[in-house]
Amino acid sequence: MNNKLKGFTLAEVLIALVILGVIAAVTIPNLISNYQKKTTVVRLRKFYSALESAYSQYLSENPNPVYFEQGAETSKKAFDALIKPYFNIYYNAGTNTTNKQKIMYSNGYKKGVNTNDTTIDYSSNTNYAAAKLKDGSVVWLRGLTPTEISNSNNNGYVVSLFIDVNGKKSPNIAGVDTFSFTLNKDGTIGPSGTNITNSIERCATQSSSFGLVCGGWVIFKGNMNYVNCPDNADANTGNCK
Repeated sequence: MNNKLKGFTLAEVLIALVILGVIAAVTIPNLISNYQKKTTVVRLRKFYSALESAYSQYLSENPNPVYFEQGAETSKKAFDALIKPYFNIYYNAGTNTTNKQKIMYSNGYKKGVNTNDTTIDYSSNTNYAAAKLKDGSVVWLRGLTPTEISNSNNNGYVVSLFIDVNGKKSPNIAGVDTFSFTLNKDGTIGPSGTNITNSIERCATQSSSFGLVCGGWVIFKGNMNYVNCPDNADANTGNCK
């Protein structure tokens, strides 16, 4: 009887390694991407919940809030009134450009998913006051422009606020790791100047050009599926069409 065990040839081992390498190359990026999206959902929901609580407390102390006008001093006052007392701040940069560039991405955020168009450089614009929170996210806000003040008479804006959930780290894309909200006089918080329903509908069709509005989708649908099909997502099902 032949009791010799037959092993694998070198060619067979190499083929197996190649197959494993191909599988890893396909699956690992997807796993990382899905993990990053889930992390963003958790972080944004956590921030939104804290912001709701903070703004509710602010309104209880200031029952007749007024809007803050755009400008370095007024933006700083808005930050000191609306954010500083209620959040754990690691570094308060204020409106100083040098200080903000220590904690903020300074090459212009991309406007949305799958586009190279960029927004203004928030870090160098003194109308924005910013701080890094202890959880690593960066929050900044500004007072309202004359047009927004005019709209505020109808819609009740108080201030415009932004968050990058992972701070200076990439990808620095609106709708992917960066989102915008407005704090309203009636106590509500609207994604980028609109209501929740409208923000979700706009995210479904405008995520490539106006990703800032997608905060409502992330918070209330609990996913970022629109990233997989920019401008062609289904606002009702929360999936790609």
